[in-house]
Amino acid sequence: MKKLTSIGLASAISVLLVLGFALSGCQKTVQVYNVKNNPIIERAADKSVATVIMEAGSSLGWEMVQSEEGSIKGRIALRTHSAVIEITYSDTEYSITLIDAQNLEYDKESNTIHRNYNGWIKNLENAINVRMVPL
Repeated sequence: MKKLTSIGLASAISVLLVLGFALSGCQKTVQVYNVKNNPIIERAADKSVATVIMEAGSSLGWEMVQSEEGSIKGRIALRTHSAVIEITYSDTEYSITLIDAQNLEYDKESNTIHRNYNGWIKNLENAINVRMVPL
């Protein structure tokens, strides 16, 4: 009987530990991921940096608008969620910064947002980097 109880207690503790780890991984908000001074190693000679960025964003569902030389505004809207970003760029680097977000639990003071937003930005960053390399 003692073995059963100790095995039962060990199992219960194991289950509680697993649940604790699983629930801690379900955190909805995280620090906002901004891309800062990402270097442009090389790019296709026939496309400007602005064109590459705008094509990359558009391919992922972002509405991209050149706001001024060296700056592009991007907006994505999925169901009731939306985010607005600014992408500043030169011939040697680019940065992506969150401007505003709706229904993404964005807290400007603590610089936190729903974790899905960071995935969108990482996808955009990857799409830009892939398109920069000439074929």
